[in-house]
Amino acid sequence: TRGLAPSASRAERRYQMGIAECILHTGGASTTAAHADAGRAKVGSTAFAIAALRAVESRRLHPLFKCTASENLFSLHGGAPWATRMLVLLFPLRRQLACLMPATIAADMVALRTWHLDREIAAALERSAGLPPQLVIVGAGLDFRCVRLAGSLGGGKVFELDFQGMLDEKWALLGAAGVPPPPHLVSVGCDLSLGPAGWVDELRRRGFDDRRPSVWLLEGLVPYLKPPELEALLRAISELSAPQSSLLATFISPTRPAGSVGASVSVSMNKYTTESPADTLSTFGPAAVVTIGELITRCGARGETMGIQPSDASYTFATACRE
Repeated sequence: TRGLAPSASRAERRYQMGIAECILHTGGASTTAAHADAGRAKVGSTAFAIAALRAVESRRLHPLFKCTASENLFSLHGGAPWATRMLVLLFPLRRQLACLMPATIAADMVALRTWHLDREIAAALERSAGLPPQLVIVGAGLDFRCVRLAGSLGGGKVFELDFQGMLDEKWALLGAAGVPPPPHLVSVGCDLSLGPAGWVDELRRRGFDDRRPSVWLLEGLVPYLKPPELEALLRAISELSAPQSSLLATFISPTRPAGSVGASVSVSMNKYTTESPADTLSTFGPAAVVTIGELITRCGARGETMGIQPSDASYTFATACRE
């Protein structure tokens, strides 16, 4: 029952656990079956959960962002698993269907997280010293920023790192929906838990230029890495990053009360938490940190309708700059 609101009824608590089972164990798990750690081999299913909740936000009357690719994938006739499509399609009725209410905090988190990171990425890309920017999405999953933020790239490239099975499934599903991979996208298949030797050379070979500024995004990835794996990844990213590069990452705190965002998104596959994201990213450069609760006050009237408390510090965002 970790992460369930204390006020939830017994029926709601049972149903919330059912939603978690559907999202985490129905569809998507096979995309990361090649994981070197069998205990984390189903991490691919979380990519479907995040994309589904982006589709939920995109369908709102006044969304914080619009992700057409996610909407297509989770439409009535989309290619996503049936259970996640039904969650997206029925979510607007959550106030009439009390059993759907427990999913609200996860949807609010994804909305805030995507909105904030989109803004941070746009600001970081503007600092690319007039050169075509390079955006590297590490552990990309079903991220569609290569399509959604194409206008901000100015002729630059998007590099996606993830399991080859995930990348293949992602573009097979979108291709069937009439959305082909854009020409500025470069996909590199790898198991990030095995260290940088499995992707650094391929990244360079596919066009990444470590003499130019770059923007690195680790959204939702850090908690799924063991400390030595994360240290090796951050060291490699730092070595590949020229001055004026940026690194954006999300973190879960070890202090996460019941009902908090951190508690709601924690799963058994998580291996890393921290109270000090800036220290974690110190190899790359100084970092500014903001909590999920602080974002509530930054997103206007929409924040007042969310179920996240302004005091919630269980989930944080860090933006580090390479000097």
